[in-house]
Amino acid sequence: MSIIFFGKSNKYDNFLQKNNISILSHGLFFGLGSKSNIKSISWIPDFQHVYYPKNFTLKNRISKYINTLICSKTSSKVLLSSKDAEKDLKKILPIKFKKTIVHPYVFDLPPQKKILSYKNLYNKYKVPKNYFFIPNQFWKHKNHNLIIETLKYLKDKKNKHINIVLTGFPFDHRHKNHFYELNKKIKKYNISNNYIYLGVIPYLHVMSLMYHSIAIINPSKFEGCSSSVEQAKSMGKKIVLSNINIHKEQNPSKGYYFNPNNYKELAKKLIKINTKHNKKNDLKSITYAYKILNKRLEKYAFDFQTNVLKN
Repeated sequence: MSIIFFGKSNKYDNFLQKNNISILSHGLFFGLGSKSNIKSISWIPDFQHVYYPKNFTLKNRISKYINTLICSKTSSKVLLSSKDAEKDLKKILPIKFKKTIVHPYVFDLPPQKKILSYKNLYNKYKVPKNYFFIPNQFWKHKNHNLIIETLKYLKDKKNKHINIVLTGFPFDHRHKNHFYELNKKIKKYNISNNYIYLGVIPYLHVMSLMYHSIAIINPSKFEGCSSSVEQAKSMGKKIVLSNINIHKEQNPSKGYYFNPNNYKELAKKLIKINTKHNKKNDLKSITYAYKILNKRLEKYAFDFQTNVLKN
């Protein structure tokens, strides 16, 4: 409380100074205070509660607004992962935000030699040889329902060659029946052969599934900054993604956009990409992406340091 009322906490400041720490980064709820001798950077992931208030209780929404206000008052800088989020912040708190840092992240990857072979993946998960991949948590705004409708549409059109493999935590605390309702619809539509959910699996396996996929799909209706887009960029993979503002801002070179409410449009994109998929060309793209990844990570770190040290 001393941070809020007195502008600093002697306890925190003394501890950090004693350990030669001059900057504290990525605090989620508040900084170290306007009078602190230590720079503090608060990270705000996104402002989903503004666009999808039904996903949050009134208490959650009020809490998030208060946290944002406190961050703006007690932090040296406020870190955001996209310009889209910065626009939202300026709408929520219409004050001058000279302290805002917009710094999109870059994903590191497991070494290419550690990626599991397709044979290994097949032995573990029985995944089909050709598949699209969705590595998203099963939160309602991630829009898995569109994937189910897309596969139903493809099945009705006698196109049974599109397979979609999915991973992620199967629970949304805001919509507790969501995963159950999705499974109910999958059974009703009889598409379980093409909709292949593997559960929560090790990160290396997730990245290996991405590596061997035709492309990644992200049908989400909202993101602060999409991890799967950045992972696809780091790996040089194609990604089929909803045409929301943040996905356009992330601008993957191998991105294919669709309306997140239009399953027919997505179905057509998947058919086209599946038909034109060339494994040799895909491997060339992956190899090149790995080659330049260290430089991208170094630039990411250097830019972050530069932004943080600015007055």
